[in-house]
Amino acid sequence: MSNLPQWSLLFRSIFSGGLAGVLAGVLFLGIGSRLAMRFVALLNPEANGTLTDAEQIVGAFTFEGTVELVIFGGVFGGIFAGAVWVMVKDRLPERFCLRVPLAGVIATLVGSFALIDADNFDFSVFGSVGLNVAMFMMLVGLTGSATAYGNRVLQRRLPSSAGAGVLYASLVGFGALLALPMIVSFFFVAGAAVQEPPRMAVIAGTT
Repeated sequence: MSNLPQWSLLFRSIFSGGLAGVLAGVLFLGIGSRLAMRFVALLNPEANGTLTDAEQIVGAFTFEGTVELVIFGGVFGGIFAGAVWVMVKDRLPERFCLRVPLAGVIATLVGSFALIDADNFDFSVFGSVGLNVAMFMMLVGLTGSATAYGNRVLQRRLPSSAGAGVLYASLVGFGALLALPMIVSFFFVAGAAVQEPPRMAVIAGTT
């Protein structure tokens, strides 16, 4: 691998982190959020049929809603997680036992801004505020830790060649087109981070 061009190693590293973020996002922000939504609905059966802040019907679990959550919450959330990981991973300790939990802490701190909307009444309406916030913030933290772990696994398994580097560069470019608008809106557009999924209104609105 040491004989490969630096650009190939760079794009391989970026692709590895991005793919790890997407896989972790689908697992925890997508599928995990769906399970958490179901848990919230079971704890609050009296809320079934009511509308959330996102104008979704509580208790109405549909295939379309699940796919939407996996795509917007899982894939796009995972792309964002992967982008953040790529930016911070070289600044984290190399020791794996520290790297993984720190990635979870960073994900929780960053992701909480996108998850929690102070004006969203769903937190207080659908069960315990503390439980709801803790549950979904835990999923965000697990996404960060899983991204760090997945990146390590992928770094060991992804092919290493100049030809593969071209493929990685192409995929990284495509991913950047998807991630850049989210990153810009999150950090530079006031309030944009809580206007689109994933957010508590969509999560509690079990469509």
